[in-house]
Amino acid sequence: MKRLTIFGLFIISSTLLLLDSFTPLDITNSIVIFFIRLLSYSTFAIILIGFLLKQKGDKLILYTGLTVGFLFVVSFPFSWNLEWKTQTIMYQNLHLANRTIEFQMQDFSAFGTNRRTVDRMKIFPYFDWTKETNTENMDTLTWEKVDIDIN
Repeated sequence: MKRLTIFGLFIISSTLLLLDSFTPLDITNSIVIFFIRLLSYSTFAIILIGFLLKQKGDKLILYTGLTVGFLFVVSFPFSWNLEWKTQTIMYQNLHLANRTIEFQMQDFSAFGTNRRTVDRMKIFPYFDWTKETNTENMDTLTWEKVDIDIN
């Protein structure tokens, strides 16, 4: 049962990471992405060590999880993912309350900023579906101009 749970957690967390990287799915909170990565890496290490060393049991899970967790926490400041921050909500969809068009920026401190305009649909807390969009020809029957400044 434990082995099935570990495989399931690995598949779910790795799938979320792959979806975040290769699809418009966007995990918007650094803490959530931190825990998903930690879960994915530690379950992968437990599966790999259990397969290579032919070991099972609670001690394997505990020691491997603690080791990977410690290494991950120590290396986290060096692999910090910069988040996109919404500056202005430009348009609100008239039919879907969870869908907006937003102007976002990503700050790189001394290296400048990235800017983008996205069509954002909130799926769950901390999980959004975002696509870059152009605001030149907006359909006024679908979108209402709101210009709400966030920052």
